[in-house]
Amino acid sequence: SGSSGSESDSSSTSSGSSSSTDGGEIGSFKRQRQQVQQQWKMIKGHKSNFSPPDQPDSGELRTPTLPSEELPLLRTGTATPAATGGLSWFDSSKKYRAFAVAHGFLQLQDIEAIGQAAKHSSVREINDRKGYLAFKHRVWRFELQLRALYPDLYARLMALMRSADENKWKRLSAKSKKVYPEVEYIEYDVEEMGEPCYIEPHVDNKSAVTLVAMLSVRGAYVGGRSCFRRAQSSRGHRELSLEQGDVVLFRGEKLVHWITPVTAGKRIILQIEMSRV
Repeated sequence: SGSSGSESDSSSTSSGSSSSTDGGEIGSFKRQRQQVQQQWKMIKGHKSNFSPPDQPDSGELRTPTLPSEELPLLRTGTATPAATGGLSWFDSSKKYRAFAVAHGFLQLQDIEAIGQAAKHSSVREINDRKGYLAFKHRVWRFELQLRALYPDLYARLMALMRSADENKWKRLSAKSKKVYPEVEYIEYDVEEMGEPCYIEPHVDNKSAVTLVAMLSVRGAYVGGRSCFRRAQSSRGHRELSLEQGDVVLFRGEKLVHWITPVTAGKRIILQIEMSRV
């Protein structure tokens, strides 16, 4: 999304490894992202696409409720997830477009531990995202604190990422490819920001595998559904509503992803990128 028009008043960011669509990628990939970017702008402009506060979400993929003439462009995927080793896979003929969900992977005590580690006095807020990426959120990096304070939880998260990779992508198995986990605590707080919070379509540069875990209860915010580029064909995308404790894993450096705007409340996630060093 280097061509996407950034926002000068954007808040801090998750990682310098996240970038919008330019980032030196080949022309065909940039054209694909531009199409997704156009879709995102259309979604952002329609309140009808946001999750109503009194409607529970079940975590399934769904079709946005936009005017009928726009549905062909914005239609979500219809693939049925395939369960493998505790992971529910949303597959694609192109492996890098597949993503997996581990429902209820984090228990309440895990979520509390993550919050305590992220708010440790040694943790600092970061602001290092590329200037051309439009977003509205705050981020804290805390991989050292999480590993030191809660080593078992840290090890479980790492094992889940490696399990998903071994099952589908096999990007972490090569001995010659070293990766470094970047662990981030991200808040989309509408009251604090004074306006809807969001992040535009992007990829996580050099992230072989990305994990996103939902830390908030579903009723704590409105909107904020996770979106991924279509599984196949030339139009549409896939949306996923995560419940507290759910984890989604995907090829961060290859699969274009974003969220629908958070229009009320506070959405908090844990994000881990297995970044190439």
